[in-house]
Amino acid sequence: MLLWDCFVLEHRLANGRTVLEQFVEARPDLPEVEREMVLGWRDVVQGPFDVQRKEGPALLVESLVDDLTYRVRSNMGPAVFKQMPRHSFIIARLVAVGDEWMLSGAGTDPARERAGHRLSARAGHVSAYAGSGVPESGQDGTGMGTPAF
Repeated sequence: MLLWDCFVLEHRLANGRTVLEQFVEARPDLPEVEREMVLGWRDVVQGPFDVQRKEGPALLVESLVDDLTYRVRSNMGPAVFKQMPRHSFIIARLVAVGDEWMLSGAGTDPARERAGHRLSARAGHVSAYAGSGVPESGQDGTGMGTPAF
């Protein structure tokens, strides 16, 4: 998702324009206020953020890059913020929508990612034993949790 978001909002095509700019140009019926808002999405704020607190349907985050606080909403609704407890960290891309900000693309939770990598590594470790002929934990008759050699 991140690559797609960068491509649509920021990447310059052979004609020198972004996909976003071409979209706005192809929609002359867009009200000027909406045109300005959509074109403003080219100016993405991205990086690591410290989750400060939930505030109604929004999340207050502080950028660890510029120390500014951003009031953020999600187009998936406020339920997505339940996965982001106070003082957790997220890596995200934000685009301006009026006086607030919206998550753009897929953000990440570094702690959740590390946990996922640990689980993947453990699953790979177990799989390696399963195909090696080395008994897995508990199959050696000792109940000690170590492979028998």
